[in-house]
Amino acid sequence: MTKTITVLVGSTFALLLAVGLAIGWDEPSGFGDIPWGSPPAVVKEKLPDLSCGYRNQRCVGDLLIGIVHTQATFLFEPTEMNPGLDMVTLYFPSEDFIRMKVAFVEKYGEPTSRRTETGQILMGTQFENELLEWRGEKVVITLDKYGSRVAEGRAVLQTLEGQRIRQKHL
Repeated sequence: MTKTITVLVGSTFALLLAVGLAIGWDEPSGFGDIPWGSPPAVVKEKLPDLSCGYRNQRCVGDLLIGIVHTQATFLFEPTEMNPGLDMVTLYFPSEDFIRMKVAFVEKYGEPTSRRTETGQILMGTQFENELLEWRGEKVVITLDKYGSRVAEGRAVLQTLEGQRIRQKHL
């Protein structure tokens, strides 16, 4: 009897843990009220201050995330037929990382993975970069304290399908 209860409790815990990991974050169906796959015209309609162009595959402009001013780039699937929104990159001052982190955790839940990396600038000063990731069945989000420069953080929200297409083009 004790063995049966132990196996049942252990199996139930394993199942709850697996379900919790699978639904541990709120995977977005788009960016704000713009669904993934939307054409550039929809992005421009929803965010009229953005500038769209480059063969109808990119929209850029300033965007406020909470109280953080970001430079946003909206990219559309790199296909000739019916390009749709599949990636948003946000650049922000690295000193606003904590604000961005709080906003992302409030919106999407806890990240599915966290790590830190030690970096070094040209003058030899070392720094710790915090990297957060939310990975789901269709979307991956990364939030980095430092992007390609220490003065600038970066968030990338993209569909896994778009990520695969872009990797093929590399």
